[in-house]
Order: sequence, then C-alpha cells, then structure tokens
Amino acid sequence: MDHAPFVHLHTHSEYSILDGAVKIDDLIKKANHFRMPALALTDHGNMFGAVEFYEKAVCNGIKPIIGEEFYIAQGSIEKRSPKEKPYHLILLAKDETGYRNLMLLSSLAYLEGFYYRPRIDKELLSSHANGLVCMSSCLGGEIPVLLSGGRSEEARRAVGEYLDIFGAQDFYLELMDNGLEEQRLVNRELLQLAAEMDLKTVATNDIHYLEQVDAEYHDVLLCIQTGKSIRETRRLKFRSDQFYFRSPDEMIRLFSEYPQAIRNTLEITEKCNLSLELGAFHLPHFPIPDEQSAEQYLRILTDEGIKHRYGNLSEEVRKRTDMELEIIVSMGFSTYFLIVWDFIRFAKESEIAVGPGRGSAAGSIVAYALGITNVDPLKYGLLFERFLNPARISMPDIDIDFDGDRRDEVIQYVRDRYGEDRVAQIITFGAMKARAVVRDVARAMDFQPKDADFIAKMIPTRHDITIEEALETSKELGSLVKEKKEVRKLFEISRGLEKLVRHPSTHAAGVVIAPGRLTHIVPLYRDPKSGVVSTQYQAKYLEHVGLIKMDFLGLKNLTLIQRCLEGILRAGLEVPDMDNLDLEDREVYRLLASGKSLGIFQLESSGMQNLLKRVSPNRFDDLIAVLALYRPGPLDSGMVDEFIERKNGRKPIVYIDSRLESVLKETYGIIVYQEQVMEIARVISGFSMAEADNLRKAMGKKQPEILEEAKETFIDGALKSKVAKDVAEEIFDLIKTFGRYGFNKSHSTAYALLAFQTAYLKVHYPVHYLSSLLSGELNDTDKISQYIQDARELDIEVLSPDVNRSEVMFEVEGSRIRYALAAIKNVGESAARLICEERKQGPYLSLIDLTSRVDLRLVNRRVIESLIKSGALDCLAENRKTLFMNLDSAMEFGASVREDRRKGQNNLFEEERVEDSVNEFYSMQTFDEWKETEISEYEKESLGFYFKSHPVEKYRHLAVQSGAMGISELKEIPEESTVTIFGIIINSKKILTRDNKEMMFLTIQDLTGTMEIVVFPSIYERSESYLNEKRVIAITGRLSGEKILADRLSSPEEFVKETVSQMHILLTDPVNEDTLLKLRDIFIQNKGRCNLFIHTHELEQMKKAVRASTFLLVEPRDELISHLKNEKLVERVWVS
Repeated sequence: MDHAPFVHLHTHSEYSILDGAVKIDDLIKKANHFRMPALALTDHGNMFGAVEFYEKAVCNGIKPIIGEEFYIAQGSIEKRSPKEKPYHLILLAKDETGYRNLMLLSSLAYLEGFYYRPRIDKELLSSHANGLVCMSSCLGGEIPVLLSGGRSEEARRAVGEYLDIFGAQDFYLELMDNGLEEQRLVNRELLQLAAEMDLKTVATNDIHYLEQVDAEYHDVLLCIQTGKSIRETRRLKFRSDQFYFRSPDEMIRLFSEYPQAIRNTLEITEKCNLSLELGAFHLPHFPIPDEQSAEQYLRILTDEGIKHRYGNLSEEVRKRTDMELEIIVSMGFSTYFLIVWDFIRFAKESEIAVGPGRGSAAGSIVAYALGITNVDPLKYGLLFERFLNPARISMPDIDIDFDGDRRDEVIQYVRDRYGEDRVAQIITFGAMKARAVVRDVARAMDFQPKDADFIAKMIPTRHDITIEEALETSKELGSLVKEKKEVRKLFEISRGLEKLVRHPSTHAAGVVIAPGRLTHIVPLYRDPKSGVVSTQYQAKYLEHVGLIKMDFLGLKNLTLIQRCLEGILRAGLEVPDMDNLDLEDREVYRLLASGKSLGIFQLESSGMQNLLKRVSPNRFDDLIAVLALYRPGPLDSGMVDEFIERKNGRKPIVYIDSRLESVLKETYGIIVYQEQVMEIARVISGFSMAEADNLRKAMGKKQPEILEEAKETFIDGALKSKVAKDVAEEIFDLIKTFGRYGFNKSHSTAYALLAFQTAYLKVHYPVHYLSSLLSGELNDTDKISQYIQDARELDIEVLSPDVNRSEVMFEVEGSRIRYALAAIKNVGESAARLICEERKQGPYLSLIDLTSRVDLRLVNRRVIESLIKSGALDCLAENRKTLFMNLDSAMEFGASVREDRRKGQNNLFEEERVEDSVNEFYSMQTFDEWKETEISEYEKESLGFYFKSHPVEKYRHLAVQSGAMGISELKEIPEESTVTIFGIIINSKKILTRDNKEMMFLTIQDLTGTMEIVVFPSIYERSESYLNEKRVIAITGRLSGEKILADRLSSPEEFVKETVSQMHILLTDPVNEDTLLKLRDIFIQNKGRCNLFIHTHELEQMKKAVRASTFLLVEPRDELISHLKNEKLVERVWVS
C-alpha cells in the first residue's frame, strides 16, 4: 500500500488537558484512514499519553513519533513574572537518547520550572538537546511572537540560539495555514527568514480536534478550561475552525507553493526512529546483608517465617513452600518480595496497622510466612497460581492496606530507603463523565446554576453511565432533550466532549520504585496544589515500561480497629488479640445473621444486611462466600438464591460427578470462587494449576472462540480421567454458567477476616467500637446520624457535646458515648484541639472564661455560635439564648483580656483565673430560653441532624406499617424503582418552569440520611398544602439518581390509611402444618383490616403467593411486624 506523502507532526490529544478535544485512538484511526506512514503526538507541557500513543500506533502499523509542545521561559526558569508569558516550542524524539532527554526536560519543567505552567529554559534545552528535532511551534512560539511584534532582529537572534543548540539539520520553522490572518503574515516573515538564513521549513496544522465540525466542541472545552462563557468576547478562543486533522491532500494543496515544507514532514519522519523496550522489568536493588543473593535471603526469611507460622512443618507445608519459592525465584521476583516484606516490617515495627491481605496475594504461603498477608492459604484452600502463574509472565501485584491515618509514613520510609529520585506516586486522570460534562458544558453555555443542577441530577448515578444510556434510562430527561432546543444543544456538545480527560490527579494508592533515577524510565509530574510528585504515565503503562507498581492503600477500617483497641486499653479492659480471634464465635454469627451489621466492614449496606439475614451465616466459610456473592452478577443470575436454598436445607446438594464434592462442598455445590473453577479443571481434566488459571481467565473474557478451544481441551482431559463425555460437557457448561461470576477467594477470605474482626469488636466492645466508628465519620452527618441511631437501638446512650467533657473525637464515658467537639459543624479539628488543650488548665467556668482563654482567631464567632446551638456550652449558663445574645460582648471583652495579657498588663486580673474577678467588670444579660422547636432546629443546624428527638421518630410506626424505606436503603434499589419514604422537609426551593408553571425542589431528611425530591408542576399543584418546611410528609416516586421524582405527596397518616391494604410474609422454611398453626395464633391476636398473603421461596420463583382466609384480616402494627421479624421462620415482612 502506498503511503501518503505527508505526516502530521504537531498534534494534540485529550492530554493537552481542556485544550485537545480528541482521543489518541481517533487520531490513529484517522492517520490510518489517510494512509499516513507516521504520526507525532505533541501535547502541551506533558508526555501523559506518550506510551499509550506509541503502543497503539505500532499496533496499527503507524510509526509513532513522540514529542511535546514545551513552554520555554523568556529568560531563566528562576525568574517568575506574570508579565512574561512562556513561549511554545515543539521537540520530537529521534531515538532513545532523544526520548530520555524529552522525559528529563518534561520532568524538570514540573519539578524546577513550574510557574502557572511547566517551563524549561534555553540553558536546560542546551544541556539536553541530543537526539531531538526542534520545530518553532505556532503563533505562541518565540520566533512567531517576535516576528508578529515587528522585532525581526530579536527573532534572528533567537534563531541563532536554536541553531547553536540543535544545529541546522534538526531545526525547522513551522508553517501553518489555519485561516488566521496573523498566521499568514507570520508565514511570510518565516519564509523570508528561512531564505535569508538558509533554514528548513515544515508544514503543520496544530491539530486540536478531529473534524472541522468539532471546532464548536473545542471552543466550549476552552471555556471550561478558563471558566468563561461562550457568550463572552474577551476570552481564549481559536478564531478559526481549521485546527482539525486535515487530509494529506488538503495539506499539499494548502502548501502547493512550498512543496519542500511538505517533503520535510517525511524527512523528519525518517529521522525519528524511536524503538521503546517495553515489557522488560526494572526491579530496584534491595540491600541484602552478608553478601547473600536476593534468592538466598528470601529463602532464609521464608524458612524463619514458616517455622513461626506452623511450628512443626508438615509435608504439605514444605511442598507448597518449595514450589512457590521455585516459581518466585525462576521468574526473577525475589527482590520484589523482599521490598514488600521490608516496608511491611517497618510498618509493623512502627505499630502502623496492616491489613490481613488483599487480592490474590493472600493465596501465597511465602507471603504468609513473610508477614505480608495474615491468611493461611492452606487452611482456606487458596491457590498460589491465581496470584502468580508461571505460564504467564507478568509482574506480581501485591496491594497492601494500611491504617489510613499513617499510610504516608510508610510511603516516606520507601522514599528514604530507595531515594527520593527513585520513588514516586502514580498519576491518574479524571474523565468528563456524563453528569460532570453536562454541568461543565451548561456552565459554559450560560445556563442558570439551578437549571444546570436540575438537568445534571436527572442523569442516573451509575458511575460508568454514558449520556446515551442516561437518555434511554430516564424518560423525563429524554423528553426534556426533545422538547427544549437549548437542552438538546447542551447534550449534543456534552456528547462530543464526554469521556475526555478533565484533570490529572494522584492515584489513591499507587507507588513506583525504580532501580535508578525515575526520569531515565518515565517523565515526572508535580501536582501544583499538593506538591506530590507522580509519574506522567498511568499505572497500566508503567507496567509496560517495566516499573514495579505497589498499592499502598489507606483503609479507614484499620484506623477504626486501631482506635477502638486504644480505647479499650485506656479503659483498663483486656485488649483482644485480633490475629487470634475465635472464628467460630457464636455471638458474632448471631449478630450477622440478624442483619444488624451497620458499621461492619463490607457488610453495612442495606442490601448486604438483607443478604446476611437470608444466608444466616454460622461459620467463617459462609462469611467468605457472602462477600463473594454480593455482586450484581450472582445476585441477578439466581445463583445467590440457589446458594441460600441449599445452605438452609431447602434444596438438596447434588454433584454431577462425585469428584466435585471435595471442591464444592464448602459452598453447597455452587461455584462461587475462581479458585473452584481452577480446582475443577485440575480434578476433572488433569490440568496443571497454571493451565487451570488460563482457563479461569478465558471464562472471564466471554470470547466464543477462546471458550470453544478451552472446552475441547477440558473435555479431552476429562476423557483421559475416565469422565464420560456427556458428564464432562455438563461440568464444562456448569463452569461456563457460574464460573463467569466467580470471585477471587483469596481476596474474599482476607476481607472476610477483616469483616469478622470488626463484627467481633461490635459484639464484645460495642461502646468502644461505635465511639471509634463515629470518630471516623466526623464530616459525614448522615453516617453519624445512622450510627447514633444504631447505638440507641443497642441501648447505648450518646451524650450531648459538652465543652468541659467532650474531646476532639467521640469518646467513651463509662457505658456511654460523648459527642465529639470536632463533629460540630463549623468547629473542626483545629479549634476542637485548641479548646481541649486549654481545658487542661482547668474547666471553663463561664462564657467569658472561654472567650478570654482561647485564641479567638481560631475559635471564632462561628465556632462559638455552633458550640452554643449544639448545646456544648450548656454547662456555662442557664440557657442557650442567654449565651447566644451575650456572645458579641463576651468575645469583645475576652479579646481585650487576652490583649492585656499579651502586653503584660495584668493590673485588672492579678489572679491566675479571670473568673474570680470577672463579675466585677462584666455581667451577662439574662434572656428566656428559645422555644423547643427553635432548640431542635438549632441543634440540627449545628450537628447536621436532629440529635435529641427527630421529628420523623413519632411517625416511625407508620413508616414500618406502610413499608416505607429509609433513605440510606435507597442506594441498593435499582434506578426507576417506585419507592416510598417518610421525612421532614429541611429545605425547599420553588422555581418557575420555562412554561411559567410552579415546581419545587425539596430536601428531605429521615433518621438515616437526606434526599432530594423533585416535585413537577402537576404534582406541585395538587400537593402544595403539604410543602411547608419542617413538616413531615410521605413521598412516593421514582428513583432517579440521587433524587426521587415525586408521584404522590401526603401526610404519613393519610398515606397509610389510603394505601396499605395488604400484609405479606416470606417464610424461611417450607410451609407445614406446625408453621401455619403458629402463625394463625399470632394473627388472631392482631386482627384488623388488611388481607394477608403468605410467600415461600418456591412460590416466589413462580411469582405467586397464597392468600390467607378472607376471615383472617390483620392490622400491621409495629408490635406485630417486630414480632414476626424476630421469628426464625419468617424471613421478610412488608405491606402494600
């Protein structure tokens, strides 16, 4: 195939953030379409996309030319002046030397030259110019800027400097024809300069978007970048629609008078022959004592660890350890294990909590011996090959959970150990997802904020939903787009920008360690806000360039456990050994089976609580399975229902082949784990574990040709193992059906252990556990509200905040919990710490004592006002209103006392404490207390929820009767479901639609959280009388993202009276005579007006229920529903 005689060498992708409006894939497709032999990538100020571009170009038969459009300071990078804008300059890598210099310059621009933008200067350029081609760039380049300003002599001097750095052979003047008059004028000057100084020219098009019609999308993107509106005239704007991916023919036609500029694109292409070595690992050096090799030292540490873990070693332990070590050593990963062992050792010696394991690494006995994990892989049947497959060379992936408050200490240890220039965190990119891009574009298009918010919130909240899917899912959104021209335009542009990169940030956990300076392997980036240094390449591409990546995850549940244990110790109680708990503790399983798992790791969602009640786990294996099963695939497939039926004896456990029993017995004959797929392949078809892991991966890919090939291999192996062909086929189909939902058992086991530990603390140390749990959620009032409600249900009193008793965090007071000062709105940890620190000098005796002792710059008026409204200062005066009304004068007086102290003027108060003399100089006016309703509202304002008595509380029985849900439960409910909630209106906003009709947005709060309600005009018109703030109402509507679209509004009483006519019970056991007789006796005592329907799991599958006798009508009172829920034979109760 003949190649086109032109190559684009000045090309921007989405990594020219909020300036490039095209993805790398689309650039390469377009280059292929035009039969271009090569393509360059030259993003603004970074190399974020370099390796991604290189790989994808090579795969598509296009030569990749890696470059960057640098910002070059007018003088030295040491000079920082907002008046001196940096110039643009294109650099392209000819070879590996050029690529290394490109990476180094790109890194130095961020690490040393950053001032609004990453900058280099000519001194740096001169030191690192080898292997680079230089082009003069766009109108923002130094030479074009000087020429357009009439400074031709300075332009000549600049050319001379670039010639000195790069030589005439590698320096080119860029010519563009993008429809701009100033560009045409500059081109004339550039051509004259080229003729005078014998310079080369090259034709480029400064690509910022793919097609000419995309110019509009790009213009909006620039508005998003600059925070401007498209209607503003004074803003950054490309005054042309010519910055697109022109065809070679177009470029040749545009530069027909300058054919050499076109030919020079091919000349540069021939010069650029970079070949990256991808896939080779670059492991750092690990310091090993006594001149041993890494392999020897790993064996020594493993031997010591194995003896510590197992004592007398069985043959099974020895064989497994030897096998793993042989594979680790042969694959060259000894150093990797030593590095991980070392920083975990540091963490444990520093008393930083480390998780029991994460991911497939928990399947390694070597990791267990080294203390990297804390789960015995032999005890739980975990497979090493799921972690490290000798038949598939890839870097091991060990992710570690640390105490979230101290994770950074471990990362700093690694920096100190290997060198700051060899360790970095990893970049990640935020994309313009559906909701976010609609908000951004709406802002740029001058939509009113309330309208933009309303439209964005109509998009469902599923994290990966596209705009197209949102329009299909939400009928209201689809109708709005059809009806409103401006909304239609909003969504058209949003679709054009959707999924483009929005901003760079630092990966939450990823860290890389290099054997030498990182800049030899990867360019670096420094976050301008946090100062954190990270790689410019994403995690996926770091592995491709051979860097080892480790995830240092901060897990707040480890912080929670640590905080709880410290509280237990302070209380003088026996501290449990968390590594050696009795995993058969019946009280723990009783709690889990009741579904009261709020605040327990991985088990606190309402959906998980329901699953726990249905499964009724009574052993650790059940808990492992529950964590693996609670995912959309198993839940939607009926697999979970089958598991529950078999587990609870309602269905028989049948094995197609008796050999499957040893593999599937722990999960009642259901394939729950990926490891079970591997074991079946080994037991039935004689696969090696490496081959079995390949089968496991094939199952996950769902590619018919791969699965068909795998099936043939599986059946051949089964036949050799004397399994009948029809049985082998049935087993393979079983694997195919359930195996695709299989979960990583190693991960599930490690996290089940953490779940058990938190459940154990909640059961045996509930006050300390809930206190610690609350302290971990200081800024989440919905969570605090839920956990306080949970504490009250466990008969644990949560005491009001008190300036003389509360600490910064929630603390245990005897058998009660004292509210945290830092959890009060507007107070925060800094002010709370200052208050508590000063209190060590003695309790606060009055408001004036407080204001004269604390620094009022930190403990300011807003802070003290919130302390008053929350009740934290009740101990300082007769009532809250008196405190509030005297606050200004007390602060003024307190400030003057502090100022006198500062000046050393203690003539007024020679005493150590102000209080003894204060009444002589200051007296508070007394006021009658606020009304009860005011006190309640102020508490809600300062704490974020109704603390002492929630207005919804008195309607709780009606909510139970009507089957209304708690707001926190709605997270588990599918989009578009019809739901009912009871809540108090805490905020309302009435607006006029474009048709001049009234509608309203409500914020509703119940005992578990807050929710936004949209009341459209038709509903508003007939429900207006209910829509007063502070009123408790019942809302029925459709769930749409983070809001409910109301269909009906009423008082709770009216709702129950008008809607509840049926009561339903789902039985856990098959219906028998004893069951029915017991239920009949209960219902006879609760006669009423509702029909009764009985459900069983068997009837549920047929979508049927049995109606009780028409003579047996019942009243769904709280007492009856609570009674039934506590009956083991009843799984669920609801009304309709």
